[in-house]
Amino acid sequence: MRKTKKQTAKLRENVMKQISNKDARNAVKAMREFKGSNTFAELRSPHGDTLTYRYIVFSYGYHFPLFIAEWMDGGQVCWYENCDRPIFLANRQTTAKHRAQLHPHEPTTQFFTEQMKDIAMVGISGMILKNLTTREG
Repeated sequence: MRKTKKQTAKLRENVMKQISNKDARNAVKAMREFKGSNTFAELRSPHGDTLTYRYIVFSYGYHFPLFIAEWMDGGQVCWYENCDRPIFLANRQTTAKHRAQLHPHEPTTQFFTEQMKDIAMVGISGMILKNLTTREG
């Protein structure tokens, strides 16, 4: 489902608003961009071969997408969750806290970090296609 420029502008009204992590769940549920303490969320528009909008919640930077919401055809939203735990012990505890604070309270499908990065870049169909071509090649 493609959104008009006006709809995209409305979604970006509260662009990167600074909020506390404990208050960020409301932003996640509403799919609004925000900056928290070592967390942030972005809305990505369709481009190139990517035909879907994606809302991505990050913990400690772009290298660790924590949750992704993707709009599918027909307006359905699918949520994906990173099931990996950070390597460094200090980050494990805070990322677990981020996960608890920012969970959208919607059903999620879990993926590993590398798959989540692919979904963030090209959507679920692009990630599946990449994995299929990697296996064939």
